[in-house]
Amino acid sequence: MDFNQLLNQAKKQVSSNLDHLAHEMIKANLPKIQELFKQQAAHSLAAAVNDDAKMTALSQTVYQSLPTAVKTAVSLSAFTQFCLQYRHSLLPLIK
Repeated sequence: MDFNQLLNQAKKQVSSNLDHLAHEMIKANLPKIQELFKQQAAHSLAAAVNDDAKMTALSQTVYQSLPTAVKTAVSLSAFTQFCLQYRHSLLPLIK
């Protein structure tokens, strides 16, 4: 293996570790995230759950209210993807 291959392999491992850390940080702060969704989504819950654009906008709004430690560890993109993937787990709790 040459240096570039080793470097690329190391980058992939670091990226994978960061993705895992981001997911764990989100899970650890899930009650806070759920509460923020309750505050932000009261008016448009039904529409948001079925509309990717509305769910994306909602998750971006919630992201801005997250604790700084979470925002430091988790990118906006990763948080938005998590929210889109688990929207049915997040939004039923808002009722």
